[in-house]
Amino acid sequence: MKILWISNVVIPMVCQELNIPATVLGGWMDSVARRMAKEHEMVFVFPNRSGNIESHKENFGFYGFSKCNENYFESMIKSENPELIHIWGTEMKHSMCMIRACRKCGFLDRTVVSIQGLIHYIADYHYYAGLPYKAIKAKTFHDLVFRNSVYDQCKKYKVRGQYEIEVLKNARYVIGRTEWDYESVKLVNRNIEYFKCNESLRDVFYEQSWDIEKCDPLQIFMSQGHYPLKGLHVVADALQYVHEQYPGIKLVVISKDVYKQPVYKITAYQAYIKKLIEKYNLRGNVVFAPQMDAAKMADTICKSRIFINASSIENSSNSLGEAMLIGCPCIASNVGGTSTFITDGVDGLLYPFNEPYTLAVKILKLLSDKSLSKKLSDNARDRASEIFDRDKNFHAMLDVYKKMLGG
Repeated sequence: MKILWISNVVIPMVCQELNIPATVLGGWMDSVARRMAKEHEMVFVFPNRSGNIESHKENFGFYGFSKCNENYFESMIKSENPELIHIWGTEMKHSMCMIRACRKCGFLDRTVVSIQGLIHYIADYHYYAGLPYKAIKAKTFHDLVFRNSVYDQCKKYKVRGQYEIEVLKNARYVIGRTEWDYESVKLVNRNIEYFKCNESLRDVFYEQSWDIEKCDPLQIFMSQGHYPLKGLHVVADALQYVHEQYPGIKLVVISKDVYKQPVYKITAYQAYIKKLIEKYNLRGNVVFAPQMDAAKMADTICKSRIFINASSIENSSNSLGEAMLIGCPCIASNVGGTSTFITDGVDGLLYPFNEPYTLAVKILKLLSDKSLSKKLSDNARDRASEIFDRDKNFHAMLDVYKKMLGG
């Protein structure tokens, strides 16, 4: 079977061919791609800022494109003539251009779209994530130059939301993994055929295991915090209460250090986070960490007492899945598809996104209760092992492909 994938990232498998450093993004796609390439002919398509590139080897090829152009994709489809096209993600302009090209080529019956997030809902209802009006409208020098205030970012999401709606209205097949994405997609296109297929995670997270006796007893970890959607400001609000009982509490968050950013580079959201840290006297309690590769991320999760996913909306967070697979006790905002993966009090703790005081209660509960932490850890590992079973998920995806092709 010849399969064409188009995604927003250059997966590590292709990075090796290009002899460039592998990105920390898209690693969860890489393991599937490598296994798929052993049995099928694969063509990978991805954005490439430096210009259009193309390479072909036996059972493996790729295209990098610098600008979205449906005519370019139409020509590619005709040249490659794949048996099936898989579009990863709905919200990017290239996804819209590809679905248009598939329609022109009469290829929609052999095209499937994977849901990652759903941007049009984010832009309309979730992006500001409870920020005060002043923080939404505030603009630093950086924001003025790059038109990148919180308000401007939301406007960009709205544009991408329109791309997404066009993709979903034209697609005939979609792959999802939560009750939330199923119901949300059906609101846009009730005739679309939905296949459930869970994702597989990066290899190292299947090999590591959390141990309460070996972790830092006061370390909390967040895998993202650089824009409002990820809820760092909510966690900062919660930490004011935790700090009263545990002055040594430490939050490690992957985000640019608001104290090391030059004035001309700091964003309004970063400035707001800095203001909260100073307001709650948390300067020595928040550690900003750079981007991590899979091994470093797994090691940091193992060393942490608690993993927090604080997003204002989420379909299914792979970082949350990685923490569950390792067994680090998890607290997550009860939004979107998160409850498909976590049952509150069984394999994790859930809280309403806009209640930092409830988040604080959950953190304090885990810090003071080792037996609960161990129970959540064991149950999370069991549940995640089932959800992210690589063999099962690989064959589920193959089954989707076969069903589409009438097999």
